[in-house]
Amino acid sequence: MKPVVSRSFAIIRGIALMSSLILTGCYEDEEETLPRASEAAPAERPAPGETKWLEVTSNEEPASFVARLSGADTGQIDQRLVRAEAHYRESRRMIANRIVQLWDEIGQREGDAIDILELMDQLIATDATSERSIGSVIQNYRILRIEGADHQAAIATAIRRTP
Repeated sequence: MKPVVSRSFAIIRGIALMSSLILTGCYEDEEETLPRASEAAPAERPAPGETKWLEVTSNEEPASFVARLSGADTGQIDQRLVRAEAHYRESRRMIANRIVQLWDEIGQREGDAIDILELMDQLIATDATSERSIGSVIQNYRILRIEGADHQAAIATAIRRTP
C-alpha cells in the first residue's frame, strides 16, 4: 500500500512542476520585449475591419494611439490612462488596447460609438486602487451584455464583480 502513496505523491509533484514550468512561459515582461526606439516601426492607422492593436514594438504612446483611433484629445486620454493604471494591473499599452477594443465593439454592436473618454471614465469610476485585470472586467461586461444587461448596468456590475 505504501508504494501507491509514494507513486501518487511523485505524480502530483511532477504535475505541479510541469504546471509551474508551463505558466512561467506565459509571463511577458514588457521591458524585456521592447526593442530600442530606432528598431521599432511606427504605428499606422489600421484599415477598416483590421484589428486595432498597439504592438509592444510600437513607438507610439498609448494616449496617442487611442487619440488617433478615436479623435479624442491626447491629454485627456493620458490623464485617464494614468488613473486607469492605478486601478488595473496591466500596463498603459494593454489598458489602451483593451479600451479601444471595447469601444470599437460597442460602436459595431450599437451602430453609434460611445465617447471613448466617457467609456474610460466608466471603467475607472471607483476610488479604490486594485490589482484587478481590465481584461477580466471587460470580459465580464461582454457576458453581461450578451445576457441582456444595458451598457450602464453591465459596466457597474462587471467592475463590482471582478476580483
